[in-house]
Amino acid sequence: MVPPALPRLYAILDDETIARLPDWQNRLHGVLAARRGSMWLQLRCKHAGDAALRRYATALVALCEPHGVPVLINDRLDIAWEVGAAGVHLTETSIEVRDARRIAGEMIIAASRHNAVAARQAAHDGASLVVLGPIYDTASKRSFGPPLGVDAIAAVAATWPASAALIAIGGICTERQIAAIRNAGAHGVAAISAIWSNDGEAFVSAATA
Repeated sequence: MVPPALPRLYAILDDETIARLPDWQNRLHGVLAARRGSMWLQLRCKHAGDAALRRYATALVALCEPHGVPVLINDRLDIAWEVGAAGVHLTETSIEVRDARRIAGEMIIAASRHNAVAARQAAHDGASLVVLGPIYDTASKRSFGPPLGVDAIAAVAATWPASAALIAIGGICTERQIAAIRNAGAHGVAAISAIWSNDGEAFVSAATA
C-alpha cells in the first residue's frame, strides 16, 4: 500500500464541534471541496460512548475515503481497526508510540506532544506525524502551559527526521500564522475552530496550498 502524502493540514473534528454543528457532515463536504493539497482528519471524541464513536467514525471514513483524506481516531486503535480508518492518534496519556507501532503495523500513527524532547522521541519511536504545541495562545491549550512560539518550531525542525511530519497546533487561524510556521520548518498546521468556523473553507484552502 502506498502511504498517503504527509498533510499540510491536520484537521480535527471533536465531539464539541459535532454537538454545536448538527450539519457537520455538510460542513465537511465544504471542507473537502476547499482543499488545495494534502489533508488528514482526526476524530477526537473524548466524551462520546463507543456506539456514538463508531457511528461518527464510520461516517467520516465513508465521507473522506473517496477524497483520499485519511481518517485517524483519537486514542482508540480498536475503533480505528473496526471501521477501517487509516490510523490512530495518540496523546501523552495513550499507550507509547513504539508499543502502538508494534501492534498497528503499517497503520498511520500520529502523536501530540508539548515539548521538543517528547516530540522528537515520538518521531523516533515510529509516529508518522507529530503535533507540537501550543504555538500561539489559545484557551483550549492553556492547561499545557504557555505558548511555545514559532521559535520552538524552528529549533525542533532543525534536527527533525524526514520520516515524520512536524505539525504545529494552538491558536492558528490566519494565513500569516500558517506562513510563519511553515517558514520555521513545520510541514503543516493542525486546527479545530478555524476549520469549522463560518470562514473555515478559506482557512482550509490557505492551509493546504
